[in-house]
Amino acid sequence: MQMSVIGYVTILCGTSLLAFCLYLDRRRHQDPSFRRRLKERRQKLKKQHLPHYEITPRNIDPRYREAVIIKEIQMAEKLMVQDKLDEAIIHFARAISVCADPEHLMNCLRHTLPANAYDSLIHLLIKLYGEACKVEESEKTRPSKLNSELAASLAF
Repeated sequence: MQMSVIGYVTILCGTSLLAFCLYLDRRRHQDPSFRRRLKERRQKLKKQHLPHYEITPRNIDPRYREAVIIKEIQMAEKLMVQDKLDEAIIHFARAISVCADPEHLMNCLRHTLPANAYDSLIHLLIKLYGEACKVEESEKTRPSKLNSELAASLAF
């Protein structure tokens, strides 16, 4: 008899606890500020996972190279208008990595981008391709166009 009473009390307490948790969860979700806070939290997490540096050029067919460059530059310009400078810089770096003549593109960007954006682009490219520059210098090999442009742009 006593065992069954303890069992019923345990089931009753567990069910009550579950009902109370469901009540609080429903009340939390109905709160108007909850959705705003949740959205802000998700945006913070998304910003923490940026910058996604998949900039290394893939095997791009030369027929599509120009289209890829134009697409990346347009995306970067659109992001700059929205004041998302970091994301725009990543798109500019992708365009440079795909470009057959990065020296010419870098020269155009030097004259069209604001100084802080161009400096950020240079720092990103050095961060990504800096190790390649050091390896080439240590082996005394002929530097690539991108590496020579980086060296020239840093020599202000």
